[in-house]
Parts: sequence; C-alpha cells; structure tokens
Amino acid sequence: MSQSQQVVLAVNNQRLVRNLRYSFTRKETLIAELMQNARRAGATQVSILYDVPSQILTVEDNGCGIRDFQRMLTVAESGWDEATKAEEHPFGMGFFSALFNACRVEISSLGKQMDFVTADALAFETLEVQEADEYIRGARIRLIGLSMSESQIAGAVKRYAMGFPIPVSYNGQQQSRPHALDQGDFQPCSIGQVHLTRSASYTVYLQGIQVHRSNHYLHFGKAIDTIIHLDNTFRGRMPDRDSLVDEPMAIERIRFCLKELWVRLLTEDKAQMSAQDFTSLYWRLARSWGLSDVFTDVPYLPAASLFCISETPHTVMEDEEYLTHQEQGVSQEQVLNGDVVLCDHLPDDEDDHHWPAATLADLSGWKVVRHIPVGHWSEAHTLSLASLKVSVDFERLSTFRFNGERVWCDVILCDSYTLRSGKHQVEVRNQAVFLESRELLIPSGSVGVEALRQVSTYAEYDDKSSLDDNALQADTKLLSDRVLAEFANLRGEGQADTLAKVLEAGNLAAFSVLKDCAFIVRLDAQLRPNVLELSEQQFQDVNQLVDGLMTASIAQ
Repeated sequence: MSQSQQVVLAVNNQRLVRNLRYSFTRKETLIAELMQNARRAGATQVSILYDVPSQILTVEDNGCGIRDFQRMLTVAESGWDEATKAEEHPFGMGFFSALFNACRVEISSLGKQMDFVTADALAFETLEVQEADEYIRGARIRLIGLSMSESQIAGAVKRYAMGFPIPVSYNGQQQSRPHALDQGDFQPCSIGQVHLTRSASYTVYLQGIQVHRSNHYLHFGKAIDTIIHLDNTFRGRMPDRDSLVDEPMAIERIRFCLKELWVRLLTEDKAQMSAQDFTSLYWRLARSWGLSDVFTDVPYLPAASLFCISETPHTVMEDEEYLTHQEQGVSQEQVLNGDVVLCDHLPDDEDDHHWPAATLADLSGWKVVRHIPVGHWSEAHTLSLASLKVSVDFERLSTFRFNGERVWCDVILCDSYTLRSGKHQVEVRNQAVFLESRELLIPSGSVGVEALRQVSTYAEYDDKSSLDDNALQADTKLLSDRVLAEFANLRGEGQADTLAKVLEAGNLAAFSVLKDCAFIVRLDAQLRPNVLELSEQQFQDVNQLVDGLMTASIAQ
C-alpha cells in the first residue's frame, strides 16, 4: 500500500530575489519608486542630486522618515501605515529596483543609517543599522555606482515629475509639473480627477506617475492632452506601476467617462453658442469622440467638413487627393437658397465612370462634404455625383485612336462641350473629360493631358501605391503632340512641325550617319513612308524650285 504525499507551496528565496531584477521593465523605475516613497511618507518636496564623476544618486525628502529599516528589504511587505496600504495597495517591492542598479546603498533617517553593498543584501547577508552622525528628519538615500547615465536620470526625473503631486528638484533645478493636480483646473468624475481640453488625446496618471497615453495625439488649436488622475479603484501593474492592470478594460472605462463629460459639455455649449461658433469649435473634436450626431440639427457646416476641388478630377493613389479644405463654412440658409451646392461621392478609381459629373462640380465651384453624421440636415441637399445624371453635348470635329503606354482609347475633338444636370449647366473649352462611353473628349482649348489620369491610375505594376511618372510623361507628350497635330490639320495648317516632332520622338539623334542628309518623304493613306534621298545638288535644285514657287505665289 503506497503512502500518500502531501505538498505545500514553497519559495526558493535566493532564486526569487535574484530573478526579481527581470520583473522591472526599465532601470528608470527606481527614480519613480524613490519619488513615490517620499510622497507616501508625507513629504512636501523631494530633492534628487546626481554626481556624474562619482556616479552617486542622492534622493532626499522631508517626510516622516524610516522607522523600520527591515521593511525596506522585505519582499512583498510594505512598511506604510494601514490607511496607505488600503488606499494605494503598495507592493513592497519598489526599493528592490535600487539593489539591482547600484553597487552600494546608504540610507539615513531619524538618526539611524545603513550602509551596505547590494551584492551582500541580495545574498541575504546580515546588514547593520547604526547611529548616524547627522540627524535626517526625513529620509536620505544614496545609490553609489549607479548603472545609469546622467541623461537617463535627468530624463526620468523630468518625465516622472510631470504629474507628480509634490515639487521635485533635480540638481537644484525645480522640475516642471504641468500635469499635477495643483497646476490645473481639474473636475471630479467617476474615475478620479480630469482636466478636460479640446483634444482627442489624453494622458493618464495613477498616484502621480504616468500609466497611459492615447496614441493618436490629435489636438485642436493649441490644446494639450486631456489630463486624468485616476482614483485608487484602478491598480498599477506590479512592480513598475507604469501601466494598468487589465488595461483594455481600464481604458474602456476611462474613455466612457471622458465621452460622458464631452456629451455634457457639448449639450451645454450647443444651447448657449451660435451655430457657427459651436460647429467651428467642436466639429472635429466631437467626431474624434464619436459624438457627431450632436450636429445633425445645427444649421451650419464648418470648414472642417467642406472641401474644394483644386485639380482636374482624377484617379488617386494611396494618401492622394485632388481636394483642398474649404477656408470658410456655409450656413443652412446658403444651401437652401442655392448659393452653395453640396456634393459627395467623387470618382477616384479607373473603374469609375462619373467624370463628367465631377467636372461639372469642379467648374461650377460645388463644395464637397465629408464626415457628415447620419441624419444630418445637409444629407437631403447633397448631390451624389455617382448617381447624378449629366448630359454631355458637343459637335464632333474629329476622332482618332490613341495608343499610349497606359491609355488606349478613342479620342473625340470638339470646339467645346456643355455639361447639363437639371438647372446646372457649364460650357467647357479648356478641360478634357473621360466619358462613360470610354472615350476621351478634348475641346479646342486643351490638349487633353489633364484627363489622362481619369483613364488610368498610372500605378507602378509592382507597387500600386506609387505613380509611374515615366509612363505618364510619355503619354502626356504623345497625346499633346497628337492633339496639336489634329487641330492643326482641322485648321488646314501644314504638318511640318508634326513630322519634326515625330522624327525627334524616334530618337533621331542616335543615328549620326544621317547628319547633313536630305530626303523627300511622302506618307500614303496608311501612313507608310515613301522616302527619297537627295544629293547635295538635288537638294539645292529642290530649294530653288521651292523658292521659285513661293515667289510666283506671292506675285499672284
């Protein structure tokens, strides 16, 4: 019959303490821990000094002092009073960060002192507490042989002082505490104390130390982050306290509270401010907090919601647009009176077909609306370009086939064309447009190149986010030359310039053997060339013949 075995939880003390060094996220944590100890001791200030040559860090406060030195070196046992334990839940581990980052430690408080090598403490050697030569009313801790640079220490002190509740000095210089509770206008709320600013970003503090900052950093005007000091229903993650326990749930709770505060403020200001001032001040901010529905009945559209078409509409690459922000907002009255026309759903891809509608909007000065909440009054007065019926009227002058590097389509030349949709109409002479019939319509005041990117995105084949500028430039030159030649032909002008451009485009400069040669070239109906080379004498004879013909023509 086998004997039963009983087990009980046990701890390898030396290995546990040795492995504690790996639980701290960063060395700078010890600065925060020493500052926190001063605050918990009731200090009204904490002084931090660092001597670079000796690598000695001194932290001194005017708090209640240390009555039991053993508590500082006892893992998971806090030496604070019961009220502090109940309110702040100290872990009793913070001072150990000092043992892992210094060679020697000196502690002086209330007439007692302890001076020891950290390796001895970590090896569980017995350490002596002695009478001190100097009576320190609070506590003075010196870390000797610190394994941190001066810039690390200075940066840590500056960072940890930002929201710290008591003054902090470093090498005699008072540190800025712009986020501290005594430095701003804070209001109580369900999560602690909040200083609300016109920002979608927020910085969160627990017991004076930053534990979170939102990651979008979106400010409006000169506003800084909203500052939050959490109450002690939140817990910092052991041992650093530089982040929150159950952080996703904690952040959800924080954002819910902030959203409630914004709803209250927006409701109050909506009732007191003019429509223009209210929307101009809060539109982007409310949208960042998902509160845009507060504007559904406000009779004003701010500039932040309006855009102008600033280029010929075209397909767009990643992070590319042909819009610019409107400088001024518009009132509901302007829209209802027809002084301002609103539109949306612009084409931006080569599969889109409503380029005539976009051209009508562009040349008519319509305003593009974006980020409008569902149910907003402007929805009933906004034209969707994707479904807008637009007629294109023109008299065809000529048609030819264009085969470029990225664009292959039929081209229609006209003197001008007219775009019509309901009461809206515009005559166009200087801007081409790609029709739903997949034809490129070019009026006499244009060579059509501005509409090439309505036909193709010109994206690189191996990188759809990059523009193939070489292909675009090649098609631009070819289309420009071709259109100029076609219009010249329609006007009955000669094509000598056209031939010269064609020869130039054919890399004529690469054939040096053709230097000083003369030719007569005739193109047949299929544009096949018949070429006759002339000798120098023949060339002179032809010139004399041409001069004679021109003289006779002038005489007539």
